[in-house]
Amino acid sequence: MDSIEFLNFSKKIITLEPINEIDYRQVVSRSYYCAYHQVRIKADNLGIPVNAYKGGSHASLRQTLIELRPANRILKGIAFRLNNFHTLRVNADYKLDLVITEKTANESIQMCEKIINELNHA
Repeated sequence: MDSIEFLNFSKKIITLEPINEIDYRQVVSRSYYCAYHQVRIKADNLGIPVNAYKGGSHASLRQTLIELRPANRILKGIAFRLNNFHTLRVNADYKLDLVITEKTANESIQMCEKIINELNHA
């Protein structure tokens, strides 16, 4: 499966009527996973070892890109953006007391698209 399908699915969900908070949560989560997999694929294609740091695969990928030597400004920026995106995904998936809005869902789609665009220049 191509990870871009996560983004395509998010775009499909956001057009549902009626749409509920669970749908917004799915948009955030699926958009994040598209971005995560796209970043991981880029790192693999560049020969960057993404499991160099302790922690889960998501944290290790981000930390690897932040600490990369020689530094890659674009990948480092993507890593920080992915970190913020991960926080949104955790909120959507686990923090049921927080309200996830349509605005947050749409911003997640945009964030994913921005990361993909930045990867094309890394």
